[in-house]
Amino acid sequence: MKTRFFIGFLFAVLLPACRPSDMPPVVYVPGPASAAATGDTVSLEQTYTDDYELQRGGIRVSPEFDSVPGIRPRWRFERLFTLEGRTAFRQDTLYPADSLSRGDYRIRVFAVDAEGQSDTLKYTLRLSSSIDQNGPLIDSSSIPDTVSEGELLRVMLEISDDTRLAFAKITLTALVNDSIILHLDSVLTGTQAGFRLELDSMGKFQRVKLEGKYYDWVNNFTEQTVNIIVKEK
Repeated sequence: MKTRFFIGFLFAVLLPACRPSDMPPVVYVPGPASAAATGDTVSLEQTYTDDYELQRGGIRVSPEFDSVPGIRPRWRFERLFTLEGRTAFRQDTLYPADSLSRGDYRIRVFAVDAEGQSDTLKYTLRLSSSIDQNGPLIDSSSIPDTVSEGELLRVMLEISDDTRLAFAKITLTALVNDSIILHLDSVLTGTQAGFRLELDSMGKFQRVKLEGKYYDWVNNFTEQTVNIIVKEK
């Protein structure tokens, strides 16, 4: 009787040691949406698997762009839920509201098993604005292609938008040594804005690059690059 008890006890101790090592869970999302517009309904199907036991999962949304003054809020979202068993299926719906900025957003779908191991699936959702689809327009007709050595460099910019402007970033760079001559960040209001820039007399054989990025209220933006050559008299 004692011998049988000892053998049974030894078997109970050794059995867990023979269990294969626990692998992390796996998250699968078939055909995730890569683009949507504010006001859309975004369906998100998920499959979660683990070799022993799932515990919890979640969905997170975060912006992939920097915010600038005057634009609508960026989308931040989190949904957490319990998972049970070795396989779980879910169908979730995301609702990007009209009050959100357009831009690229990172979607993260993750799972954690009973041992604390995790897996995360990441992809990008490009969100456009259903209430304002057009970016700002730039009139660059007053930007010279060339300027003579010793002359002032005068730049006139006219920016307009069909709804409302929000922000402008303008940089002038000397290409001869990549030094920044001028950097301007400006909050914009209304549907039209103008900039007048004047630089001291240009040096011989110098080239200048003008870069601009102009935003409207929903984070539509228009980029511009112009190279200006300083020619010898």
